[in-house]
Amino acid sequence: MQKRNLFWLLLFMAMSFSVYGKTNLTHIKGINSIGLRAGTGFGNSWDVGLSYNYYWAKYWSFSTNIDFEKGKFEQSDFMGLSLSNGVEASVWQPLTWIYLHLYGHAIIGWDWWNNSDMSINSNGVTVGCDLGLNLEMYAIPELSFVLSAQENFNYGFYDTGHYYYFRPLFSAGMRFHIK
Repeated sequence: MQKRNLFWLLLFMAMSFSVYGKTNLTHIKGINSIGLRAGTGFGNSWDVGLSYNYYWAKYWSFSTNIDFEKGKFEQSDFMGLSLSNGVEASVWQPLTWIYLHLYGHAIIGWDWWNNSDMSINSNGVTVGCDLGLNLEMYAIPELSFVLSAQENFNYGFYDTGHYYYFRPLFSAGMRFHIK
């Protein structure tokens, strides 16, 4: 047990020294980040996404995401494609290579629903928002790993009516930082 703890301590120290002072330069005006992520939520089979961030200040970035999700909610199969735009704020930096971000986005998307038991299919445009937080850990100044948790609120205009739903999403991913 002590060897495992020593291993993790040495790993964190090595990461801290390898990116010491350099990750602060990553969160400056003009840096671009491109990210990939995969995740899941309650009732969801899976979600994959692509993200883009543009840092306009040390603690602020403009954020855009494209997500594809496939899942099952009770008796209904679900697929969704969404585009979200918003802002991300860096609110805490406990170490030079770790950032905690809060973010919010406006969402527009397209959902497909299929209930095979009742032979009902429905699809339509959705609008909504999400709020979340992520923990970003830098391996090197050009690469970071991100763990995220968010809550989505979507309102759908479907051919069978108008409905709203809440959906959590938990994901892990990586970001590539470009100057």
